[in-house]
Amino acid sequence: MDLAGRWDLVIEEGVKFVRVFLIEESDGSAMDISSYTITMKIRPHAESATVIATTVTSPLITAAFTGDGTDGKFDITIEAAVTAVLDFTRGVYDIKITNGTTIYRILQGNVRLDREVTY
Repeated sequence: MDLAGRWDLVIEEGVKFVRVFLIEESDGSAMDISSYTITMKIRPHAESATVIATTVTSPLITAAFTGDGTDGKFDITIEAAVTAVLDFTRGVYDIKITNGTTIYRILQGNVRLDREVTY
């Protein structure tokens, strides 16, 4: 697998965040990720020990296959109740997949919280 892709995210405060991703092999075919676990973390900056949100603990990001994982598709979801209590302006994130022996860092980028006005 090539280097991690780069995609910047905007999370809207107070609404559900959902993004669907597709992991492809270098030849363009879908990667079978059915035996992999997906993890994501958001931090203020890459070197920070502070975790803003994660798939591991609260506040919780949910990562799940959109089907059985053989089509390479998964989604990242942050429920509205979670985005409503996030307290940051900008940060960074990455997404990794692992099957216990192999780890791929598949996506990374900046993340911004777009504050709500009507609440």
